[in-house]
Amino acid sequence: MTPTGNNDDAEIRAFLSEGLSVSRAAEVRAKQLAEKAQRATSVWTQLTDFYTKRWAAHLASLFIREAAYFHSLENSADERWPTLAGLKKDSLERTKAALRKFPADFEHACNEAKLKLDSTSRDPRYTIRNFIRIEVDEDSLQARVTPRDGERVDIPVDVPAIIEHLVAEDARLFQRDFDASRFLKSLLTAYQAALREDTRESEPRGSGDERIPLRRVTARMSKNLSRFRLDEFNVDLATAIRENHLTVDELQLQFFHTRYERQGLLLYGMEGSGYVGFISFRKA
Repeated sequence: MTPTGNNDDAEIRAFLSEGLSVSRAAEVRAKQLAEKAQRATSVWTQLTDFYTKRWAAHLASLFIREAAYFHSLENSADERWPTLAGLKKDSLERTKAALRKFPADFEHACNEAKLKLDSTSRDPRYTIRNFIRIEVDEDSLQARVTPRDGERVDIPVDVPAIIEHLVAEDARLFQRDFDASRFLKSLLTAYQAALREDTRESEPRGSGDERIPLRRVTARMSKNLSRFRLDEFNVDLATAIRENHLTVDELQLQFFHTRYERQGLLLYGMEGSGYVGFISFRKA
């Protein structure tokens, strides 16, 4: 369509521009409303789930974490707020009461789940297999669960929830099928890539005694493998060494210790040997 004149053209352009601005503003409002509704759905889903499970600490933590949402209900005199205020008060009281019994309840639950606490465990710090650390922070109502060389997860201090997570972590770390050949092949590939980067050579070596920092190799493995996790690697390397699975492609893994904690890994079950800081592969 061709406008009949310049004035008509300008008016139509202005008309279209205004229409576009109005529609964009409506889209923004719709997105904001959708995000608000999604947030409300998430909060009420969690409220329902935690109350059903009788996880008081999760409820108390939710009221803290989503304080802005609950304040908006309170400030708008939402008819649901009085009931929620009662639930908030009750969950916090129950959590504080449960914390007073936490040491005994946690130890009993660990025994029931066949999770053996280390003898060095003392409230508020516990360990399992000398590898998974649990630290209870009463102020934040959280238990911080951290596998060695793994990512920390904060869990509200409901004992069943903590046990559920610990059982899953124990299975992930210590009950996986271990394929020594596959593990060593991945390790060798990453070692050779790190060696090429180090020496700027076009062909991999690996037949001599070229030591590469272990953490540089694991950094390379994290790029090569989509599901690489350093805490699992720690357990797998310890298993390979302990079971003497050290040879792949006619090359034998060598490992060397370091005095510097940040440079190495303290391997599972081999804590008395110190930190492994360097590895190499040489002809078997």
